[in-house]
Amino acid sequence: MEPFDGDLDDYQRYLLEESKRLREQAKLSSLEEAASASQTVAVAEAAAPSVDPREQRRLAAQARQLLADKTKPFKKELDQIDKHLPQLTAERSDLEARLSTQGLSGADIAEAGKQLKQVNDTIDTLEERWLELSEQIEAIAQELGATA
Repeated sequence: MEPFDGDLDDYQRYLLEESKRLREQAKLSSLEEAASASQTVAVAEAAAPSVDPREQRRLAAQARQLLADKTKPFKKELDQIDKHLPQLTAERSDLEARLSTQGLSGADIAEAGKQLKQVNDTIDTLEERWLELSEQIEAIAQELGATA
């Protein structure tokens, strides 16, 4: 552990950037795995030229369909999270701006602080769920790639 140079707002921005970076890494790794899987399929197809090309296309289509069917609910939830996070981020920015204004009563500050904590907790939960879903999709893709 290291001390953090900056205030709470800087730390919050750092955490957001770090979670975005982790999401991007997860996306890149899943893309790289998909590319390596397609290379493996291409090598396997080149090694077994005796199989009818129409049969190969049919089998590849079945594998893609199976992958799509198994990952569909996870991808649907990911899409919902991706739509909800920007709304929450905007709400957090509004609350932070509200808290930085002068002349708020103590009750208003307390209420905005509570709302900000709830929004931050929700964002953290959704980001964690996003990572879990991405890992599950990746695991399914690997499992199907190993059995295909």
